[in-house]
Parts: sequence; C-alpha cells; structure tokens
Amino acid sequence: MDILYTADQQGVPANDSAVRSLMQQDRNEMMASDQAVLGDSGLRQLKQYNRALPVAWVVNQVAMDVALTPTPLSGAQADQLGQILANASATYQGGGAANAATVNWPAALGQAQGILTPTQFAALQAQYYQSQLNPLVAQFRNQEKAAR
Repeated sequence: MDILYTADQQGVPANDSAVRSLMQQDRNEMMASDQAVLGDSGLRQLKQYNRALPVAWVVNQVAMDVALTPTPLSGAQADQLGQILANASATYQGGGAANAATVNWPAALGQAQGILTPTQFAALQAQYYQSQLNPLVAQFRNQEKAAR
C-alpha cells in the first residue's frame, strides 16, 4: 500500500514497471520473512489459511446469527465450516483463493449438516439464500437504472 500511495503521490501509474518491480520485491521480502519465522510447514499453513480466508465472512455471519442462541458456533465448528466452504469453492479447488460466489452450495450444505445443529444449519442456509438473492437484486437495480 505504501508503494502504491507513494507512486500515486508522484504521479506514477500503478501499472508502471518500476512500481510493479518494487511491489514484487516487497512480496519476496515478506515471503522470506514469513519463511524465516514460520518454517516450511508454517508457511504452507499460512498460505492455506489465506486461500480460505475469503469465505470466512460467511462463517462469521453464521456465528453472529447464532451467537445468542442455545447453540452458538464453536471454534471447532467454525474451522470445519470454513474448510467445507473453501473446499466447495471452484477457485479454491483450482489452486486459487476461495470465493463464495464459486461455492458449490448444495455440496457444502450437505457436508455442513453433519457438523451443525439445526439452528446453526438454518443460519447457514440463510447465507446461501442471501448469496442467491444478491445477484438478482443487483441485476434488478441495474435494469431499473437503465430504464430511467
């Protein structure tokens, strides 16, 4: 971020080769630092965690939805649910970061049902329904704008 901010302040575009080179150098130094602190195994775990992180908002929402119920989401359940969602993501399966938009929800729901209480599962289903509704709402809004 510092590199991009400085480049912007100096009027240098973010896609300039010097900026890209500095950003790559920064990434390499950060990876070397992570490697030194975490070791090979720890670095692999960090990479896996970062790949799965984009679906964590779903887990967080489920946890918030059931926090005040008799069956709040446990840490172990949250970890398992996060992994289920990540594994069900096509982008994650392809070696990239998980993406809630690419989750095979029927498969994820089937697996999650085995680790969640009925209340927790209902909260996850609500997230699924919301994920199906959001693109439709956006499409409707775009159509409405275009009609004006």
